[in-house]
Amino acid sequence: MPHARPEGAPRRCHRARVLGPSGWWCPVRRVSGGAFQRLEVRREVANLELNGASHFAPNLPDTTIAKYSISWLKRFIDNDTRYEQFLCPLPQPSSTIAEYRGNCPHTA
Repeated sequence: MPHARPEGAPRRCHRARVLGPSGWWCPVRRVSGGAFQRLEVRREVANLELNGASHFAPNLPDTTIAKYSISWLKRFIDNDTRYEQFLCPLPQPSSTIAEYRGNCPHTA
């Protein structure tokens, strides 16, 4: 059964994407640039670009993907604000993260 939305409540779409710069199938710059910038400012969005990962990285076991995917799902599907601490402030580049773009704080 779909999640019930209160009558008259606006539809919101929280969007998170995991991107791999080594992917020839769908280059990161093609999917993350304009589309990301055109999203509504009020919408909660995130782009996680992994260092050296391919387009198929989300299909493989990966601690970084798991950490941020689970945090995102718990925060916005379960509305569990305890997971906000893993999403805000935005993660900084590291040995596994090439770039993480998003908005904070989250309002949903």
